[in-house]
Amino acid sequence: MPIPFSCPHCRAETLVDDHYANQTGDCAICGREITVPALPPAGATPTPRSDPTHQSPRRSLTMALVLSLAGLSAVAAAFGILVWVALPFVRSNQIRSYRLQSNQHLKQIALAMRNYHNDHGSYPPAYVTDSNGRPMHSWRVLLLPYLAEHATYAQYDLSKPWDEQTLELQSPLRIPSVYTSPADADSTTFGHTSFVVITGKRTMFPGPRSTRSAQITDGIAGTIMVVERHNSGIPWYQPLDLKSAQMQFQINGSGQEISSNHPGGAWLTTADGTTYFVRDNLSADFVQSLTTIAGGERVPLEELSDDLNTMR
Repeated sequence: MPIPFSCPHCRAETLVDDHYANQTGDCAICGREITVPALPPAGATPTPRSDPTHQSPRRSLTMALVLSLAGLSAVAAAFGILVWVALPFVRSNQIRSYRLQSNQHLKQIALAMRNYHNDHGSYPPAYVTDSNGRPMHSWRVLLLPYLAEHATYAQYDLSKPWDEQTLELQSPLRIPSVYTSPADADSTTFGHTSFVVITGKRTMFPGPRSTRSAQITDGIAGTIMVVERHNSGIPWYQPLDLKSAQMQFQINGSGQEISSNHPGGAWLTTADGTTYFVRDNLSADFVQSLTTIAGGERVPLEELSDDLNTMR
């Protein structure tokens, strides 16, 4: 006579053949240990066994498990198809989001540069030196008060060089978010800056000397001020940037170049605060002409302004 049984763990109900009475084993559904109860007392109404649809408990549970797995497989397959169809759309949106966030950070930096110039009569130098000419502090530190980073600036000790600052300040977690790019994992993981200037005698940032806007005779609209450089390896407060003498002026080229993890190009801002997403195939001569402040070159800005990704 079959014994009605309900698993005390998963509550699965079934009928167990009477020869399993008082035996212990694993539930076919949840796998946990169970003990089949004793036979029902005499006089209890037995469950008919002539029902053609009746199956043994083991077979019933096995069939239920098979059907459940089949259902899960179908759901998984449908989900896989959905992901396969949606993934390019999601990826495209992520790329666009990362690019827009990087652009917003660059625009904040450009505005801070302009406000610094208004207060000091010049842009910040690429770095500040000590009496022996050793680089002490980066322009990124000098801009902190203009980026609403007053607490971080207050903790920075200007009497000490950059590599002798407190361990708390050196923590990757302390990098101001404006110096990061969401597409540049090194910026948030290691506290490396995603934005640098180009240094050199003919650039806006000739080392420890400051530049006034009036000195940019090539025009502030045609002179590079700040650029993207992902995977820079430069702690945000280190007085180090791109050196024009070591550049090939290739966008996303190898070595010291303007570069990003965005497909197709990288961001830069000119001294007038306009940001551009410049393409990988921009000519090296054109990029180099944008780095000088008084080179007298004809700078074909239409090559930038025609780009649909230009942000004003």
